[in-house]
Amino acid sequence: MSRELSLDTGVPYNLVKEVMQSYCHLIYRKLANGEEVRVDGVGTLFLKFRKGRSWKCSFNEEMTTTPDTYYLSVRGSSILREALGELYDSGEGPVPQKPRKAPPGA
Repeated sequence: MSRELSLDTGVPYNLVKEVMQSYCHLIYRKLANGEEVRVDGVGTLFLKFRKGRSWKCSFNEEMTTTPDTYYLSVRGSSILREALGELYDSGEGPVPQKPRKAPPGA
């Protein structure tokens, strides 16, 4: 993406790459501190908490545990949603995938 941005703007690639790396590190630091990060035209990035779970496997009776974790979530901006909607309406956007069928007996 840095190369495309460099070609579109005429700014040297090395400078674009350096700025993008600094921007990414800033985002990492803010997310690590628990802050929400607003990216203009894209949306808001934030971490969500997922509680760990434990369950007993039915066929071998072993306990399985997953730890508590955080995962990245994105709340898309209205500008991005409208732009994607226009792409789909015009037929230029990616083709939406069909939903997967449930396996037999599920």
